Amino acid sequence: MLDFDTVKGHEDIIRVLKNSIVQKQVSHAYIFDGMEGVGKRTLAKAFAKSLQCEKGGAMPCGECESCRSFENGTNPDVFYIEREKKNMTVDIIREDITRRLETAPYSNKYKIFIVNEGDTMNEAAQNAFLKTLEEPPEYAVFIILCRNFARFIATVLSRCIIFKLHPLSYETVAEFVAKEKGIPLAEALVYAKYSSGSIGKALSFIDDEEFKEKREYAFSLVDNIEKASDINTVCLLSEDLSKRGDVSEIFDIIYMIYRDCLVYKATGSVKRLIQTEKKDFIVSLAKAKSYKSIANTADAIGDTLKRISYNADVKLVSESLFLKMKEK
Repeated sequence: MLDFDTVKGHEDIIRVLKNSIVQKQVSHAYIFDGMEGVGKRTLAKAFAKSLQCEKGGAMPCGECESCRSFENGTNPDVFYIEREKKNMTVDIIREDITRRLETAPYSNKYKIFIVNEGDTMNEAAQNAFLKTLEEPPEYAVFIILCRNFARFIATVLSRCIIFKLHPLSYETVAEFVAKEKGIPLAEALVYAKYSSGSIGKALSFIDDEEFKEKREYAFSLVDNIEKASDINTVCLLSEDLSKRGDVSEIFDIIYMIYRDCLVYKATGSVKRLIQTEKKDFIVSLAKAKSYKSIANTADAIGDTLKRISYNADVKLVSESLFLKMKEK
């Protein structure tokens, strides 16, 4: 059953939302801001379900008609607003929100609108939405999900309560993923660390065979660069990489490899490594290089990613980076 206990992390935000329900101080508009997969939608749904619960407590009872209809996706007074194009347009605001607010709730206390990717509203859409925020019906509640609340105009922000959902701890993500997917905790921890604290991303990595192939390719590439005995071999490796369509993602993984090398070099411990199942490779690579060389390589990877984003020649910048990677 969906409720606030379903949400992983964000305890402080949940406490505030629960108190607002119990104290009957519910605002008309909330912004849940955070990276993809951090739990914004789950939190929004738990909040909406609690608001509509007929018993009026901080947690939904799960037994009333409103809770049952919410669980099976038929609650007539909860609406999910999605963009249809690159941006959320004024037509969506007018048709899916403004028009629906012309009538009172069908069978609940509130009409709740969960607006996904709200920060994709264009200027016209935001201005139309602002008119509703300025004089909302007493039964209207908006929960706006976004990844960058700074995209909203100031007058919209001033009428919303903003909650910033921070990335979850690696341990929280790993425990959830291990239980959800039935995999060892150590394996789940790898995906958790690559996800940067996003349960959604971690779950997507597990079922993504392309992601697994990219990791293996990246480790193999680093190993081959280290073993390369002449510049011609390095050139061939850079040429092979340049033919791929995921060069930036490969470099992101290589950066994580050298990040682990730095951690091991600084601590002498494998406990804080991201690629724990690759610790033998990481330790061997770190021992073969100086701390300065590893740090310089990590910086060079960052510079290479930036240059690629500016459409630099992949083969040329890769060759330059690979030669730096060979420094001891």
